[in-house]
Amino acid sequence: RTSPSSGKTYIVKKGDNPVTIAKKLNAAYDDLISLNHIEDPHRLQIGQKLLIPARATKTKTKKANQ
Repeated sequence: RTSPSSGKTYIVKKGDNPVTIAKKLNAAYDDLISLNHIEDPHRLQIGQKLLIPARATKTKTKKANQ
């Protein structure tokens, strides 16, 4: 089952891999891989555009005036 996309994208940067990207986005590794149909996680290309899973957008943010 594929996780829905948030409609947002992430551009792969030098040094990125699926594990670090998932952590940065607060996304599940499996959701990131399946949503982007990544067959070989070791072959991401710098500049590659990845869809961000919808669940990844629910990150904790600090509210102003706390």
